[in-house]
Amino acid sequence: MLTSGDARAAAAAAGTAETGTAAGVDGVADASVPALEARDVRKDFGSASGPFVALESVSLTVAKGEFVALVGPSGCGKSTFLNMVAGLIPPTSGSIRFMGRPVTGVNTGIGYMTQGDTLLPWSTVRKNVALGLEVQRIGTRADRAARVDRILREVGLDGFADRYPSQLSGGMRKRAALARTLVYQPPALLMDEPFSALDAQMRTDLQAQLLDLWSERRCTVCFVTHDLDEALLLADRVVVFGTRPGRVVEVVDNPLPRPRTIEQLRASPDFAELWRHLWALIRDGGAPARPGEGR
Repeated sequence: MLTSGDARAAAAAAGTAETGTAAGVDGVADASVPALEARDVRKDFGSASGPFVALESVSLTVAKGEFVALVGPSGCGKSTFLNMVAGLIPPTSGSIRFMGRPVTGVNTGIGYMTQGDTLLPWSTVRKNVALGLEVQRIGTRADRAARVDRILREVGLDGFADRYPSQLSGGMRKRAALARTLVYQPPALLMDEPFSALDAQMRTDLQAQLLDLWSERRCTVCFVTHDLDEALLLADRVVVFGTRPGRVVEVVDNPLPRPRTIEQLRASPDFAELWRHLWALIRDGGAPARPGEGR
């Protein structure tokens, strides 16, 4: 039986092949149409004590090919926002448009990578990556095999295609999940703290690999993280969410030149200034600093 995470990942990933359905992406060629447009979005959840406002008055526009990071304290609605963009839950009010069309159901124009890798334990890496292609019957068997082999080479897993998830390290499982997300060549990626559980070295390696793949493909990316270093390394803009209720506090442009490495950034006075500004926004937006935190 699929877990809810498995089902969500499979549904979001498998659907990306049919780019003309659901949310629709047939306006991709029109550069004037943003990839994502949220207007006055509010999301309420019911509880025993009454409705809970998870997000309120959230407006955000993301251009095609842009890499945007979403940061903010826990509970500020970042993941809820991604779930609405993916069409997994509807907004209570307001609107979300993807490639110019309203999101009214599962958004088939995105690839969704969550914190958990959601790999099927009974399937090999090759079969996990090919799952959505097979479900949607995309191409011939030979074509599907070629696409899987190509993406496994790109993420450095070509020698591990026939292993099972239990035989992989945590970093390799993340690479497999990334390959499964990218094999459909979706025009947009939603990534919800995909590297948070990894050690520092593996996280740095995967950040660099993601940047290389993004530079080649130039798909749109919305990337949730609690790590300000990661946000400034990856993103063109950083969207700062506050809480009580969740809302956009500020959208900060990241002018640091590309290509970037974390070593270069940490030696830059501009990086330090941006980091302090982002931290102040998060702290003042509803997440008081704990003793010893900050820079």
